[in-house]
Amino acid sequence: MIGEAGQTGTLEPLKEGRQRAAVFLKLGRRRGLSATLEVTPAGLLAIGGLVSSILLSTAVLVRSAVAAKLRAQDRRQEDPPRPDEQKASAL
Repeated sequence: MIGEAGQTGTLEPLKEGRQRAAVFLKLGRRRGLSATLEVTPAGLLAIGGLVSSILLSTAVLVRSAVAAKLRAQDRRQEDPPRPDEQKASAL
């Protein structure tokens, strides 16, 4: 937690030293887009935490989807097709 100035053991220095960025994109001859951003070091830590949690959760979802697909393929190979399924595939 960020405490008041003068306290020992706080994250007060994280309030200082803002990072700034600006960009201008020209879209065609008459249109453009301008954006500016100002972030503190504490904000950068928060953004990093959010991005890492999104990436970790995405990796878990992809792994579980691949595992489910492999299990379904294994089940299809183990079970012989039933006669009614063979007729439907022939049509």
